[in-house]
Amino acid sequence: VFGYHEIFHALVIAAAGAHFAVVAFFVLPSA
Repeated sequence: VFGYHEIFHALVIAAAGAHFAVVAFFVLPSA
């Protein structure tokens, strides 16, 4: 069953991945 909870969980994972990508590409090179 793919309901609201699964959609919300997928969005949370996507947001975490996007945040990690931003940190990796913008913060780490300048460190």
